Amino acid sequence: MSGTLINPNAIPGVDLDPAQISSSAEGYRTTAGSVRTGADAVLADWSGMAAPYIAPEAPQLLDSMAPVGVDSGAFADKLTKVADLLDDLASAVQAPVRRPRCC
Repeated sequence: MSGTLINPNAIPGVDLDPAQISSSAEGYRTTAGSVRTGADAVLADWSGMAAPYIAPEAPQLLDSMAPVGVDSGAFADKLTKVADLLDDLASAVQAPVRRPRCC
């Protein structure tokens, strides 16, 4: 024992970097936007097939892409939620991590 009751270097999390956590949050948020934009582009391109594609199975084929919009939106929402949680974490650890270390 070093003669002290608390060893600050043994406390987990003192090396957390709030700026890096915030940067990760922004990365998730950017990815969520890209997912939405990409899905919208795919759906727009796919819907453009409706006029020139004439076949008995056309409605079924064109409807097969409907889940893309719903699923990509749900996935992007989850990415945004992760970003929000990371921002909350960065805010929560900022003050404790900034405290001067005594030893």
